[in-house]
Amino acid sequence: MTIHEKAEAIKKKLAAMGITNDEELQEAIEATRLDIALFVNKPTADAECKEGIA
Repeated sequence: MTIHEKAEAIKKKLAAMGITNDEELQEAIEATRLDIALFVNKPTADAECKEGIA
């Protein structure tokens, strides 16, 4: 499959989801974006000292 064929396939999938232009795509991306900070443990000061970061 060529890059052009891949792009056309993606366009068809997006159109099936109701996304037909860049603005709609950007809105969908923003609406589904997750803040990964909620899922990542913050390093403690002790861990930073052990690794020589602080």
